Amino acid sequence: MLAQRTEAARDQAENAFTEILRRMFQSVPALLSVVFVDMEGECIDYVAAIEPFEAKVCAAHMHMLLGTLRRARLMPGGGDTYALELVTSEREVWVRRMGEEYVLVILLAHGFDRSELHDAIARASREFRAEVGIATPSWEGHDPLCVRLRTSPGWTYAP
Repeated sequence: MLAQRTEAARDQAENAFTEILRRMFQSVPALLSVVFVDMEGECIDYVAAIEPFEAKVCAAHMHMLLGTLRRARLMPGGGDTYALELVTSEREVWVRRMGEEYVLVILLAHGFDRSELHDAIARASREFRAEVGIATPSWEGHDPLCVRLRTSPGWTYAP
């Protein structure tokens, strides 16, 4: 069971991205911090239940790690790296490129619903891209998944 968390006091003024991040923070109970970072690893904005300095330093380090992995191209022909999940004994870190110049870094406690997190990331990504005026990158899917249920003989429902 996850402990109740509250948003930490901010050390910078709110901006156009704060509400995007706050919605994400409120929709994923295990989320400890969520940070938008620019191409130089600088914090654009954040929302956190931990100290702002810790959230920003974690985001900067994860930005550097993602950059290192992108340059390394671990598998020939494997393509560009656009996401990273790091699982430790105490926390998880998810890193996701929003475009060529922006990264989203999420620090989580263990015990969260992955589909809930994926949905929150997708929403935050769409809202962030709309705010900064960038197109959806090629690595993101363009067509939403649609599942319809119908009745079927012998089954209560069938996809």
